[in-house]
Amino acid sequence: MLSADLKARLGARSAKPVMTALHLAGELSQTDVRAFEGCLLSWRDQLSLRLGQQTKGQPLDALLDFFYQELAFHGDNSHFTSQGCLLTSVIRERRGSATALGLLLLYLAEGQGIALDAIDFPGYLLLTSPTRPGAFFDPLSGLWHPMAELELWLRGLRGNWQRLKHQHTEPLDNQGLLLRLLKATKGALTRDGRLMEAVKVTQAMVEMTPNDPYLIRDRGYLLAELNCVAPARDDLRYFVEHCPDDPACALLKNKMKALPTDSATLH
Repeated sequence: MLSADLKARLGARSAKPVMTALHLAGELSQTDVRAFEGCLLSWRDQLSLRLGQQTKGQPLDALLDFFYQELAFHGDNSHFTSQGCLLTSVIRERRGSATALGLLLLYLAEGQGIALDAIDFPGYLLLTSPTRPGAFFDPLSGLWHPMAELELWLRGLRGNWQRLKHQHTEPLDNQGLLLRLLKATKGALTRDGRLMEAVKVTQAMVEMTPNDPYLIRDRGYLLAELNCVAPARDDLRYFVEHCPDDPACALLKNKMKALPTDSATLH
């Protein structure tokens, strides 16, 4: 289902998440990613040259100007589609989701030693930097916001009863960042009806966090929709056995009973 090279990248915690995400997007679209890798390296070199010529101002400001003005990246409605999550499309179209744009910014920042971090904010990737204390950055709009607004964002996403906690501003490591993008990609592919590709993205997540019952359950749902009965039944049974107290178990048991006897072949 996934190539050996991609599996190795997914299992290597030292791998750059932008390159792993790019190779996954290439496999999903059967696209050679070498040209896209060349773009990333070229942009990194251009940014380095720009910073070398800079005599005043903050390197972070130069990075953001380079990304949003010179390269003309932006976020729009693709935030809610698979094209806004798959890095091949994002690099080609210069637009994408907050997570995809944030991933590219972090890659460019790391290459120049610019302090920039992703935080584990629910449902939406945000960035912070010690050079801009008291503020957070929205990759989708390309704007900084005062940290005092962050709780308002949380209430807007999760309900007015929510309160900002330390966990909402914890930095994401490379694995957490990649999982955030893959989760968004899986959801977008599912909404777009691209179920086989959604299965592959879910499998990529399982490669990173083996035996996670919720990921295995999600894979089982998708396989059932694709009429891949035997692996779907195995996945759903795994979840029921490992999470017997989950409220979804009764529904899953009924779903397993309703699966047909004929099965499609998964490639």
